[in-house]
Amino acid sequence: MNDRITWRFTPIPVDLDSYGLDPYAYRILTHLLRRKTCYASLKNIAALCRMSVRQVQHALKTLEANEMVVKKVRRGKTNIYTTNGPDSWKLPEYFIDEEKADAQDYFNRALLLREREDFQGALADLLKSLDLYEQELSKARRQGKATARREQDIRDTENEIRRLVDKRIAELNLDDRMNERIKRIYNNCSNSSEDDSDDSPEE
Repeated sequence: MNDRITWRFTPIPVDLDSYGLDPYAYRILTHLLRRKTCYASLKNIAALCRMSVRQVQHALKTLEANEMVVKKVRRGKTNIYTTNGPDSWKLPEYFIDEEKADAQDYFNRALLLREREDFQGALADLLKSLDLYEQELSKARRQGKATARREQDIRDTENEIRRLVDKRIAELNLDDRMNERIKRIYNNCSNSSEDDSDDSPEE
């Protein structure tokens, strides 16, 4: 007896990553896309997707807000959830609370903006992220805390900035501050390369 699953496939829109869905919303969306129209109870959806009912509710609200899913309320029965085609989805706003946002928030939004080809916005967020990572590093050093993770975050952010500038320089409008900051990033990378080179010991 052959117990192997016969796989069926549902296309996933390429731009889905641009919405920054959390793992729960992403999992629920794939669950609903497979079915097109879902009559199951929240409890059953939660069981199949291996999460709590509260997580399902929150994920569905996110999907509805992005117009990915439409809910039809039925009195005395389970609600019906139907998926919209990608052309009907609300365009992502990439909102973050800038009063509370940290370096990682700006870094994440920069990658989403780059996916949507907003290269100017992506660069601005990467530079902001770099500033905040450097502030975190300075604070950690003053407090005598470990710095390896923050140093790696700074290198990763600098690499993303260099990659963006190298590929999209013609499409970027760089002011004096940006130009100065980018020059320092390239200088830092050059100095790091020289420091990492192996010098042969003298005989």
